[in-house]
Amino acid sequence: MPPMMGNPYLDEDRVPIHALFWNRVTNGLGVRMLQGIGKETGCFILSPGQSESIFEMFNAVLPRYKSAIFKVFDSQIADFPTNAKLCEKLHAKFDELNIPHCFITEEQANVTRMLGKAKADLNVSETFLSLRLDGETFMVTEYEYTETGSKKIGYKSVSLKSSGEVSALLEELLSKNVRYNFLSTLTRTNPWLKKIRKMFPESKLWILDLDLSEDGRDVVLEEMSQWMGDKSYTKYYVLPTTVRNLKIMNTAGESLIDVEVGEALPLTKSIVVPKSVDMVMIYQTDSKAPSVLIEKIEHKCHQTEIIVMIDTDNFATIEYIPVMVPKIGSLRKWLNDETTESKEPFIGFCDNFSVIAVHQNDEDGFKFVNEWNDIDGHTVVYLIKILSMPPDNITIDDRWGFNVTADDEHPVLLEFKAHDGKLTVAEPDFLMALLLKEHIKVIRNVMGEKPDKLGFCILDEKHKDEEKERIKNGLESARKKLKIQCHFADV
Repeated sequence: MPPMMGNPYLDEDRVPIHALFWNRVTNGLGVRMLQGIGKETGCFILSPGQSESIFEMFNAVLPRYKSAIFKVFDSQIADFPTNAKLCEKLHAKFDELNIPHCFITEEQANVTRMLGKAKADLNVSETFLSLRLDGETFMVTEYEYTETGSKKIGYKSVSLKSSGEVSALLEELLSKNVRYNFLSTLTRTNPWLKKIRKMFPESKLWILDLDLSEDGRDVVLEEMSQWMGDKSYTKYYVLPTTVRNLKIMNTAGESLIDVEVGEALPLTKSIVVPKSVDMVMIYQTDSKAPSVLIEKIEHKCHQTEIIVMIDTDNFATIEYIPVMVPKIGSLRKWLNDETTESKEPFIGFCDNFSVIAVHQNDEDGFKFVNEWNDIDGHTVVYLIKILSMPPDNITIDDRWGFNVTADDEHPVLLEFKAHDGKLTVAEPDFLMALLLKEHIKVIRNVMGEKPDKLGFCILDEKHKDEEKERIKNGLESARKKLKIQCHFADV
């Protein structure tokens, strides 16, 4: 089959072309072109291994296109591992050629077709109904017309096998007394079609096929082209929704951000994650194949805000923004306050990292220690998290890298491999004492002497009072093993 069927230029004059692309055949995109009053249907065949050459051919074919509408979210082209990759390629090519374009969903196309076929004259805040007989299911979607376009406001579905439920739902719909009811069906022989036609006034019911026929595509092409030229023209425009599920999870499988099919666009969702979340899994459904991406988070501060943005064309962008823990940001100021008499080194704990601040002289006051990664701090594994939990109710996290066990004398023991590879166990406060020795070693290198007293503070605001007390008790036990004095401060 040739790579292109139909004339992409229509006639020979230079009238600009408006085009609607849709999924037509396997490895092919149908294109319906509107040029003045002329219309023609063509097809681009993207055979395996030939997609790049077809996209290069676009450079010659497309410059006369004034606008393009893509209804291709169900297209599956062999050269693209997912539909999302195909859409990205089309988007990049039309951007390169500076051709205005947009991507629309099946729902947007169908509702635009319905409204256009009926020449609907909707008032702002007026509602209308889409009724769908599909197999053994009766689906009803309610829309409201707004100044920016029609938006979905409700959805119900019932089994056609339950005649009582269907009848009750139809009575509910009739009571709404809306002016525009659109009934779509795959076959005109469905027995419920005749029943529904009898129930609804003829002047308020429009019956359409489920499939988007050529005249239906013409309505979509004409109306969407007009909207693209004038975004204030929203007569038959339908507000977009998401076509793919997107989930961001940590490595323990816990959901961080969820986006479901059918959410209103544009969309922004975000979450702030601590340093302990150093890797995420991004899962996205797709009409061709789901994709799973594992990304390492390069933490450039204490926390990172993960932001998911999906635009009106269903293109998703994920950003990672550094976030400073407020208490760490204000710690040095607090330590240097003239009312703070204590000059001993301070260790602040937050999530799975710590910061060290040392008073070196009266002029500079307290400063964060560069050797401990300055204000960003250094990782201290998950001991603070473990210390915060009650001994009889420790929730194990697979990311810890060690097992939790116990014996008759020790309610909590951590089992891990030592440097020599041997399996060993230790109490959490013993391991915390080893970590404090590392802190003290860095402090001694900075101060020139070993401190005889340390200040501790808990900087993680998510800890409850009882959790903070357990952490303090664990640190108190650890410092006793090192025979060093300490005090706790609330920042």
